[in-house]
Amino acid sequence: MLTLVVLLKTQHLTYKKEKRKTFLSVKLIFKNHWNDYLKAHSVRTCEKEAVESMLSCKDEKRGCFVCYCKKCNQFKIVSFGCNSRLCSSCGKRHTDRWAEMLAKKVRRGIIHRHLVFSLPVELRGSIKQNRKLQKVISDSAFKAI
Repeated sequence: MLTLVVLLKTQHLTYKKEKRKTFLSVKLIFKNHWNDYLKAHSVRTCEKEAVESMLSCKDEKRGCFVCYCKKCNQFKIVSFGCNSRLCSSCGKRHTDRWAEMLAKKVRRGIIHRHLVFSLPVELRGSIKQNRKLQKVISDSAFKAI
């Protein structure tokens, strides 16, 4: 028998966290440098929200599921993720879903599904500086497929 409890705040919960080896991650890089980056650059609201969501991923302030197994007499705590595409943990799910959706749309029997679109060197600088043109180019490539 498994009991599921949903907590929105976990400050009162105390549990032993596993000790893990320190490693370099996207989240750690952003955590260490995001504030400095904001001071030096202007970012769009959606970019700021995505980064801040990723930084709070699996934080106890987001809440968690607490599962209790009566048979084992053990708790399992599963922290809520951010569901951001930017997050290296949650973004994998988005990528997998996108790949599944794309695989359903592609015709069966096609052996090779890789296409490369490129731009003339003369246009790259202008398009790189103008986000609206980047969208136009991406949409055009999609329509061409």
